[in-house]
Amino acid sequence: MHAKSGMARCCRAAIIFIVFLGIVSLFGDMTYEGARGIVGPYLGLLGVTATPIGIISAVVLASALLQAAALPIFVWLVAREARPRSRLA
Repeated sequence: MHAKSGMARCCRAAIIFIVFLGIVSLFGDMTYEGARGIVGPYLGLLGVTATPIGIISAVVLASALLQAAALPIFVWLVAREARPRSRLA
């Protein structure tokens, strides 16, 4: 009986931890997306013209897309190299 309650307590703690990490991730995403969305208007408020604002916004968006695309490619390359090789090949 004690082992089962200990396991239930452990599972409950794990679920609470995972939910907590999800909430932290949610707030991090909201902060990042909100900050990214105000870069252009903030630069306009500082007196920067439209061309540099467009270039800076494009660079910020490209870096976000590159990060989103580069990580899966990197993981795929590492997994491909770490895969066990067949002795017949």
